[in-house]
Amino acid sequence: MENADMTIRRRASADKFELQVTPMIDIVFQLLVFFLLTFQISQAEGDFQLLMPRGSEKPRERIDVVPLLLNLRLHADAEGRLSAAFLNGERLGAEGESPLTALHRRVRQLYAGRENERGARRELEPGPSVVEIHADFELNYVHTIDAITAVRGYLRDVDGQAEIVTLIEQIRFGDPRRTSRQEQP
Repeated sequence: MENADMTIRRRASADKFELQVTPMIDIVFQLLVFFLLTFQISQAEGDFQLLMPRGSEKPRERIDVVPLLLNLRLHADAEGRLSAAFLNGERLGAEGESPLTALHRRVRQLYAGRENERGARRELEPGPSVVEIHADFELNYVHTIDAITAVRGYLRDVDGQAEIVTLIEQIRFGDPRRTSRQEQP
């Protein structure tokens, strides 16, 4: 009896099972042909008709807006505190006034149309304004963040609601420099 079980097992293990792949390949090719024949190219989504208002009869004069570049130079004392700030070469802050307070006031003046570098009354054109900050290598980072806050904008109260007024959107950084204390921007 033991020999009969052994022969059956040998026979079962001796038979090899082959997987028939040809029918699977036929089905895959039939599906491929089906999808190729039924595929329809449709119009792009989002392509829709709009009724636009008619333009004005007089062509408008094209005005090229040149970005206003403001160079801000931040000087540090020996302890890394902000000692002076220069905006386009002009020293900011009178005796006893914080340079950052004077910087914020000056940028708001530029945007309010009070004056420009030549003293003429004008309002800044809407468009990109860029501040490029050059800070001393020894300046503590918190003073650079305070300078960014001073030029970026402010909160205005409108009917009990705080509204953000953005002054300058683009801020770039120059390489920090080691400078002598007598050097001007």
